[in-house]
Amino acid sequence: QQIALGTNHMLALTNEGELYACGNNEYNECGMESNEEFIKKPKKLKKFTSNDGNEQIIQIVAGSDYSMALTSKGDVYGWGDKEIFKKNNMIDEEWKTPTRIPLEEDISQLFGSFSHVVAVTSKNKLIAQGKSYFDDDFVPVDLNDDLDADETIVSMQGNLLSTFIITNK
Repeated sequence: QQIALGTNHMLALTNEGELYACGNNEYNECGMESNEEFIKKPKKLKKFTSNDGNEQIIQIVAGSDYSMALTSKGDVYGWGDKEIFKKNNMIDEEWKTPTRIPLEEDISQLFGSFSHVVAVTSKNKLIAQGKSYFDDDFVPVDLNDDLDADETIVSMQGNLLSTFIITNK
């Protein structure tokens, strides 16, 4: 269903909602509590389910040394190098396996780049966390000042330190 490529690791999401990872695991970016620094063959991660069993992964992203998953309920999970969230104290525990990131709003879309993440909330608000071309600081940024109220995000693509957004206008 989906593949996400990090710098030296990859994620694969099957049609059945199973998540597999392989590649570099030095920062636990493959999401497994393992001493293996490199995982040669794809291994299955824990299945994301809520108490009622209806929550499934709908999107995956991979960055330089981190990975993230968005669930059908708008929750975001991350694992690997948590540096992009560390300064804001969003995450204070190890990111060895998928860990829910506490956010104030549900997320509807994620984009992961080398060293930053851009998210679209369920209210069509854009937020970013990590490093950018213009700022070396790891702080969250509200990007909504540049969008009209009736404007929606169609696509997001990026590179090392920049993200480009295409809207319906």
